[in-house]
Parts: sequence; structure tokens; C-alpha cells
Amino acid sequence: MPECGFISTLFRISSSGLSAASFGTVKLELINIDPDIMPPIRKKTPLKEPAVASPASTAVGTKRTRKMGIDATPRKSGRAQRKTTAGTDPKQDALQTLYKKYEDPNDAQIGPEGIEAFCADIGISPESDDLLILAWKLNAATMGFFSEAEFTAGLRAQGCQGAADVQAKLPTWKAELDVDAHHKAYYLWLFRFTKDPTQKSLAMPTAAAVLPQVLKDNSHVEPFVRFLQTQSGVHVVNKDQWMSFYEFSLSTPADCSGYDEMGAWPTLLDEYVAWRRGGEA
Repeated sequence: MPECGFISTLFRISSSGLSAASFGTVKLELINIDPDIMPPIRKKTPLKEPAVASPASTAVGTKRTRKMGIDATPRKSGRAQRKTTAGTDPKQDALQTLYKKYEDPNDAQIGPEGIEAFCADIGISPESDDLLILAWKLNAATMGFFSEAEFTAGLRAQGCQGAADVQAKLPTWKAELDVDAHHKAYYLWLFRFTKDPTQKSLAMPTAAAVLPQVLKDNSHVEPFVRFLQTQSGVHVVNKDQWMSFYEFSLSTPADCSGYDEMGAWPTLLDEYVAWRRGGEA
């Protein structure tokens, strides 16, 4: 089975063509007061106007506080201080610094060159499927590019603060693909990730390149790819066909025995089975 050289090609192609309060209720009650136990009513004493400190007294007071070693400088409340420091997240700062290291300053995102540099720093080849797995974990949307939100939020969600963390977690991420549910999610993500974002379907050449990488050692992949490449009328693979082939490849014997043409399979798979049974494979 060919090495994943198509991966870096896909990332490069995209740079040149594909664009990618609830409040408690306070109850107030009227209280009946017995007049016999009420205290005598006192006359109100007029309030004195607050004295306004003269500049001289203020200056004296300032000197006095200085002599006593008292800092008269107004201070922020503890609440305000906490609010100021709460906005700084060391982890986020580290990820922002990491992102800026690879960002294309002319494009405000990480492009193909930045991705290659990041791959070198985490010890993976851009030609390997490790790059696709990384993009999956970042939930990247466009081939060849990582947005600032995808890179920083994606790595933070995975518990990574730097390149060394990514390198350490890659084996775990790859092992997740041994779990059927994760593998199926990865397969679906690949459809969205590798197609032209302006199109609803995946171009046939791209589908033919991706399938051998995501369904390795499956007996149907190689003949199905040849079938796609020999059918002049097949130019794209839509989402239903893509996901149906996933189920078909896992449930149908290599010789297509037991395949039910009356089942709810796409016509593309009916034609593939007929092609196989006709001795074309």
C-alpha cells in the first residue's frame, strides 16, 4: 500500500486553489407595633454639612501620614485586583506564543510552511498520516491551514501546552482509531476536511487517494479504487456514498457474496458489486 505522500500534496493544493441569573425572592412583611412599647420619639437633629478640607490641611495630613509610614495612595479593592489578574491564563499565553511561531504574518493563520515547521518540531513527517490525525484532533476545517482558534483551542482541549505535549500524545491519538466509534468519526471528518469547501461532494481522485489511508488492509479498498478510476461517469463521491462504503467494506465479504442488491445501498455500490461479479476485479 502506498505511503501517505498524498497528504502533504493535499495540504499544498489547498494553498493554491482550495479555500478553505436567578434571583432569590425577598419577602417583605408589615409588622404590627404596640404603641405602649415603642420608644419615645426624639427630635431629629439637623445634619451638619461635611467639612471640606482645605488644601493646607490636606497637605498637613499628607505629611503626617508619611511620617507615620502610612501609604495614602488609593488602592484597588481586592475584588478589582482579582479581576485584573484573572484575565491572564498562563496556558493560553503559552499556546498563543506557540501559534505565533508558525503563523503566516501575511495571512493571519498557519499555512503550509508553518505546518511543515510544526511537523519538524514535533518529530513527524508531513508525508505521514500523523499530520491528518493531528488535524483531526484540532478539528481543522481546511486542508493546509490551521486558524488561530483551531490551533490554540484545539491543543488546549487536548491538554497540550507546547510541542512536546503534542509529540507525547500522538501515539494515544493514533491508538484511538482502533476503537470503531472513533475510527468512524475520523472517517467522516476526512470527508469534510479533504473536499473542496465550496462543494458538497468529494472529488473522485481525492477519494481514491484517501481511502487506502483510512481503511488500510480492507479487502474492498483496492478494487473499489480501481473501479472508481475506470468509470468515466464517476467524477465525485457524495457523503452518502462515502459513509455507505464504510459500512459495506466492514460487513461484506471480499467476494461480495451475500450482497443484497435490493438493500438500501447507493447505486454506486450496486454497480461496484456487478463490476466485481463480472470478473473486472
